[in-house]
Amino acid sequence: MVTGFTITDSGSGYTEAPEVRIAPPVSFAMRFYYQSLPGFFEPNRSLANQRPVGTVMPFIADTGSAVPVELTYQPKWPDDLTLPVAQRQIVPVLQAAQTLTLPKASAIAGQLPQIRGASSAQVIYQQSIANSGAATESVLLHDPTRAKTYLLGAPGGLQELPPSVLTSVYVGKIYFQTLPPHLQERFYFDSAMGSEGALVLEGGFVDEITGEDYLDLNVLTAEDLALLQDLCPAGDAAKGQWNTAINQLATQLETFSEDPAAPGSYEVDGSKDSRRIDQATLADIRDPDTAVDSYALTATGNGAGYVVIMLENGEAFTDPGNPPAIRVLKVDPSLYTGDLKVLLASNPLDEQVTLRHSGDYAAKPELYEFQWRYGFPTDGTNPTITESSINTASSTSTWLKPDGSLGSSILFGGSPSATISNPAVLMGDTYFTMNYRKIGGTWSGWTSPVLVEGWIKRVLAKINPFNQRMSDLASNAVNTDVSLLTQAGKRWEGDIALNLDNINEVGLIEIYETVLNRGKGFTIGSGIDFNSANNALILAAGYLNDLYTILGNEAYADAANPTI
Repeated sequence: MVTGFTITDSGSGYTEAPEVRIAPPVSFAMRFYYQSLPGFFEPNRSLANQRPVGTVMPFIADTGSAVPVELTYQPKWPDDLTLPVAQRQIVPVLQAAQTLTLPKASAIAGQLPQIRGASSAQVIYQQSIANSGAATESVLLHDPTRAKTYLLGAPGGLQELPPSVLTSVYVGKIYFQTLPPHLQERFYFDSAMGSEGALVLEGGFVDEITGEDYLDLNVLTAEDLALLQDLCPAGDAAKGQWNTAINQLATQLETFSEDPAAPGSYEVDGSKDSRRIDQATLADIRDPDTAVDSYALTATGNGAGYVVIMLENGEAFTDPGNPPAIRVLKVDPSLYTGDLKVLLASNPLDEQVTLRHSGDYAAKPELYEFQWRYGFPTDGTNPTITESSINTASSTSTWLKPDGSLGSSILFGGSPSATISNPAVLMGDTYFTMNYRKIGGTWSGWTSPVLVEGWIKRVLAKINPFNQRMSDLASNAVNTDVSLLTQAGKRWEGDIALNLDNINEVGLIEIYETVLNRGKGFTIGSGIDFNSANNALILAAGYLNDLYTILGNEAYADAANPTI
């Protein structure tokens, strides 16, 4: 008998009896049988009295008994302290709100296994659910990167992109200008999909060289939804259809079964897990034969305890020769600290910066509350984080608190929806840190402060004599100027238009002078005397000084050359 359930032969398969909860210590007993095969000989029976082939016989039995001995087992988790030391293993720990993709060393214990890249995966046991019910799930297996689409051309729907929506073309796809960095490359129009094209929202996985890897989920927050809808202005006749199209971005989960008429081939099985996932919902995966783009496992924070995951156990997308693997890990209620990611626009002139936490919260950041702080460099480094320095009510606080209710990411610079509008933050260097908690719970640790360079520095770093001014070389010609004098261009006679269409038509002197003037207008020109912003102004002025010096030296050399 197996404790917790019994298995009975129903004639056409096996059935499970209702679960029976028992108190620890838990154990179960098993009896083993085998079938007699041709050539088997039982010494205690005569040759004429041998049992027929196929007779079910006890594997281990007392002498003369036809009933096998019961072997008793006590299931234990790999790190159970009652196990012999040689058999004991470290169970890797996943912290609440942490997402597992690639293998990594746990911050608490053990080596967490790879989930992303598996051909099939399934969560087969959660201790929190077994103890307290489905509402206390401790992990969620999901597909964070699959595309959500809206096909144009449906009756009554959006027929074409509204002409008032600002766009740019890159490698055959149409992207939307003015979007913040975290959406710029993940939302686009693909004319090759369907008969009239489709709007596409993709998720993304970022494998960082240093720091935490992170996911851009294929889910729109309320703020992201508003940003996409605002791409089409209110006065456009197609505004209503555009908003509907954004709301109806979705993906269809499809689960496969073997085709009875063609063994070895698989087809979509409508009787299995088949759901439409809308733009605001994460695609949770419940069946190993559901088609996915990639897997990720997130600790939801709703529960804690052991979790058992089965990898390579599917049939539709998994090679039969792949070795299946059972992975045991433990979810700890302590919050994952993570780190902050600075997301910059591909346009070097764009003032917008998105700053986000490396956690994705299984697309439910509304279950958490967040505290953000920003501070300015002190002696070349970030202000220290102490209770008095981080507490805005303290007279010794060196960190400032942004206004309003903030989420897991913030946007600042060059956008009406920017979280922070302080000119010193836009133009000067600024450090950021944040912490969070489950609503009503305890706070996580503060993340290590991360530096966001001011707009002036970002422009100077990307537009210089040694780099192409535009990264989109599929739609723009390569700038072949190699002479520093040619790149410096003519003297400044007035501010130029700061946009990518014009960036290769003017020299560095005109660009830097315009950038410097814009920076001065935001800071000292408005009565703001601030060290971090002042240093950026001095840097831009220094770049200009170098260029003018090169021009002066060239003029001096020409004047001293008698052959000219």
